[in-house]
Amino acid sequence: MEVFFYVIALSNSITKTELTIEVQVGEEERMFGSVTSQDIHQALLDKGISVDRHAIQLEEPIKALGVYNVPVKVTPDLIPELKLYVIKTI
Repeated sequence: MEVFFYVIALSNSITKTELTIEVQVGEEERMFGSVTSQDIHQALLDKGISVDRHAIQLEEPIKALGVYNVPVKVTPDLIPELKLYVIKTI
């Protein structure tokens, strides 16, 4: 039963999480590099949320500024989404 409550709490925590990752951009707002699941994993750890890096269901690295909903697989049937803001470094 404890595991069930942990999974629900983790899912709720992920759903309420909003991450901001700053990136450098060049001409025409093009990003240098990309945002990967590793970057998102580290940002989650910085907020005190620990999930397996492979649970972050990013289809491909993010290469453009914007707002993204990123699924995180907590269990096969429970895949909450976090909100990710990719913004340019000031």
